[in-house]
Amino acid sequence: MIPVHQPKLTVTKTASAASVSAVGDPLTYTIVVANTGNALVNDVSVADSLPGLSALSCDRQAPVTLDVGQSMTCTATYSTTQADLDAGSVVNTATPAGTDPNGDPVTLEPGSATVPAEASPQLTLDKTSPTALVAAVGQQVRFDFAVRNTGNVTVGNIAVDDPVAGLGAITCDAASPIPLAPGAAVHCWADYTVSQDDMNAHRVVNTATVGGTQPNGTALTPAQQGRDELTIPTDSRAELTLTKTGDKTQVSNIGEVIGYTLVVRNSGNETVTQVSPTDAKPGVTITSCDRTLPAALQPGDVLTCQASYTATTADFDAGAITNTASVDGATALGQRVPASASFTVTTDQSPQVSLVKQADRTTVSRVGDTITYTVVATDTGNVSVTDFNILDTLPGLTQLGCTRTMPTTLAVGETVTCTGS
Repeated sequence: MIPVHQPKLTVTKTASAASVSAVGDPLTYTIVVANTGNALVNDVSVADSLPGLSALSCDRQAPVTLDVGQSMTCTATYSTTQADLDAGSVVNTATPAGTDPNGDPVTLEPGSATVPAEASPQLTLDKTSPTALVAAVGQQVRFDFAVRNTGNVTVGNIAVDDPVAGLGAITCDAASPIPLAPGAAVHCWADYTVSQDDMNAHRVVNTATVGGTQPNGTALTPAQQGRDELTIPTDSRAELTLTKTGDKTQVSNIGEVIGYTLVVRNSGNETVTQVSPTDAKPGVTITSCDRTLPAALQPGDVLTCQASYTATTADFDAGAITNTASVDGATALGQRVPASASFTVTTDQSPQVSLVKQADRTTVSRVGDTITYTVVATDTGNVSVTDFNILDTLPGLTQLGCTRTMPTTLAVGETVTCTGS
């Protein structure tokens, strides 16, 4: 039986590392070309077309003749590229060549080695603003977003997300879709309009995130996305002002009614709630307001209330009616916001006492007849009279006896009665 010659070359290829994780990671490949057939193989060589691979260094000078069972070992080195990391692995195939004794090509079995790449996608976000202090509602504040790829693979479809209400469109200095290679950065920006809520909170606080996709199309996880919070203080000021006016500046009569107008204005730049004016003077009644109390006042808002008061004897005795109205409110952070205002109405004092003197008879007929006199004094003015006394200079008149100890104080409308004989 004539044997059948079946020449065959087989390549076994191995790498020096189980994985790579960074650009420049070195790999050394060992390529073994073996004659695994049953006949001599001539002109044996091996080729490896991996771009960037060094020249092969073999233990035999190719082309070489390999008898059955013989082999040739070659080595080469390679530096990992960004493309390898983005691809997820380094794939390398070596292909042998040779001829049988008749000069015909032999059966070939290439050898491959795949080294996986350890992908570590990561973005960072640095959010800043040139504005150091916010002054007013409606102010335009620029937000800057610095996005950087700090991982080891290219991240595509870079997108900054900032959901805060009042933020304009986000613009970047690169056209969309934005890819970022490791170490690369992109700058984005947007304008924000300050709200009343910001002034009430005493700060503008905002958080942005940046995401993208890995080379295989998988979206970055929250841990791989960039995230940053920016806080800008506000020049917030809580203030209420209160003005108090009256419908008259002087009263002439006890019982006369004074009308007051109380005007509360939010003169700060924060919202003030729980606003309710009061007047501590007994007898002052707040009759109406143009807002439901307690009121909430936005900056610039006004609350107007009406109040009334009836003048008393004590007011006329004092010579003036001075009373102070107060108002109090609260900010969103719980700060109390007080204010007060006073108004004075003078009294037109008219002190007056009337005297009525009567005798118990109309005539006398002889010496020694007794006449009893009665004197009634009444305060008929609008103020109390102090140190009041009744004197009668009639010679021979007994000392007057009065219904109260003299001198005395007569309040408006009060009387004192004295008698003498």
